[in-house]
Amino acid sequence: MLESKDLELQIRLTIGTLESNAEAIRQVVLTHLKDYTPENYIGRADEAKADKALLNKADKALNSKRLELEREYMEPFNKFKITITETCKAIKAASAGLDEIVKAEEERECGEKWEKIEDYWNKTGFSLFDITDLAKITDIKKWTNKTAKLKDVLAEIDAIQKKTFDELKILEQFPQEDVSLLKTVYLDTLSITEAMQKANQLKANRERLAREQREREEVERFKKIQEQKKDEWKEEKKAESENESSDLASAALGLEIKPEKTETLEEYALVFSLTRSQFLDLRGYMSDHGITYSELQDKGSGVYTK
Repeated sequence: MLESKDLELQIRLTIGTLESNAEAIRQVVLTHLKDYTPENYIGRADEAKADKALLNKADKALNSKRLELEREYMEPFNKFKITITETCKAIKAASAGLDEIVKAEEERECGEKWEKIEDYWNKTGFSLFDITDLAKITDIKKWTNKTAKLKDVLAEIDAIQKKTFDELKILEQFPQEDVSLLKTVYLDTLSITEAMQKANQLKANRERLAREQREREEVERFKKIQEQKKDEWKEEKKAESENESSDLASAALGLEIKPEKTETLEEYALVFSLTRSQFLDLRGYMSDHGITYSELQDKGSGVYTK
């Protein structure tokens, strides 16, 4: 098997000496650059052409020599570079093969640890929800990490189960008709916040429905009173019309119009729907206006005599 020292790169680099007259040529060129300006060749086109060819030839020769020396100088490094690249590629391939083995071992260890966690969960007898549902409120995958100690994970499970019972007990303080639904919401979400929001929603709905019922009953009561007044008005009109017709008929026949007879007392049995205070007010009104009445056995009922 390979050891670390077998993969340590050892280098013995010998830097060669390169001697040339490149610097001297550069100085000559810089010195004579002022001679190669267009104004120095006015009327001397042939000389300009010859000097241009000289300069171009020198440029080509110098650059060609540079490239040749560069290839020669870099050849050992290029061979070294190719060798290292191929070696690293082979090392990576071997490492990738070992990575599969390492991952398989880590998965095996995580699986064994999860089995211990799940076994502990089942032994607690807690059945309100499955252990996998805890992913809604915590990162249960971290429990199988090497850095997570098993005793700390089991202690966290105990705390979660205790918190669940405590929060369910809190929900039992709400109206009895809401408790079952609130617990269902809690067990579905494992969030006391969402359960509380549902409780507030149910409360608001009840208040809205109660307000709607009161308003509807008030509207119906108002309509009924209006209908009663309408019927009373019709009866009064009918009585007035009958009296007028009787008087006209008597006058046409030359009969004496008898004075209006005193109304006879009549008995009516009515059932009223009213509050206790309204009943006392009604009874006072009847007494003030000389209306006698007698109470029946059923509350809210009475016989009134006019």
